[in-house]
Amino acid sequence: LLICLGTFILTRRIWNETAGLFAILFIAILQSSVTYLGPVFLVPMSLGLFFLIIGIYLIEIKSNLWFIILAFLLIMHPPTALAFFVLININFLIKRKNYWKNIFLQVISGLIALPLYFEIFRNNGLDAIGKLTFAQIIPALFIPRYLGWTILLLVVIGVYTSVKEKKYLVSIYSIVLLLFIIIFYQLKIEVFIPYARALMYLFILFAVLFGIGCESITQLSKVRKIQILIGIILVGSVLISAFPAKLESNNYIYHIIDSKDASAFDWIRQNTPPNSIA
Repeated sequence: LLICLGTFILTRRIWNETAGLFAILFIAILQSSVTYLGPVFLVPMSLGLFFLIIGIYLIEIKSNLWFIILAFLLIMHPPTALAFFVLININFLIKRKNYWKNIFLQVISGLIALPLYFEIFRNNGLDAIGKLTFAQIIPALFIPRYLGWTILLLVVIGVYTSVKEKKYLVSIYSIVLLLFIIIFYQLKIEVFIPYARALMYLFILFAVLFGIGCESITQLSKVRKIQILIGIILVGSVLISAFPAKLESNNYIYHIIDSKDASAFDWIRQNTPPNSIA
């Protein structure tokens, strides 16, 4: 609900309220799994998605409070913090305003989070940078198949519409995150932002573009009733194409192990000391 609310508010700020409502639909039908996680799970990454949205929104309204979000993310979920760090610096470089002030605020964010990392840097020195490289644990995902071609087409329409109106930032954010994903596809390297997490950050941006794409299609007619009819057709098309996969993905969330596996874990619990790690 928080991710949906945040996506609505951000999309409304960037485009309008109608696009914000369509963006919620994208989040609602986004698949979640134990491999790629997603909005279904209350985990640091999902909480990070919400604060990533809030951070981008604060930058959109020209508030300096984004540095608090960055500091919190550095403490709570470093991969999301790195994604936010990349996106905000793209924003600052494109706008070319108050860049030194923004660098100072980023340093403040780092200093706030530093106590959490001090022990790591003290024990590992420069080798601590190696911890920003992640081991490959999941195969590459074909995004069009995962989201569905209907949704991806609406995202592409959103990209075209936003660029046409000279609102480039969300599209540029998406391209940069896609570069991280392509590096994984081609070189099987995960650096700074884990591949599976980069996908979720990308999908949040896709939600905004999806909302813009849907809204622009409804505006093909100036007649209000026809706009509503087009909206209903869009929602129906998205649900028909994507909802079955969404329901199917939910089937696997609560059936990760079978009764034999559960019995094995129970045996381990009963036959090991209370504070041991299996």
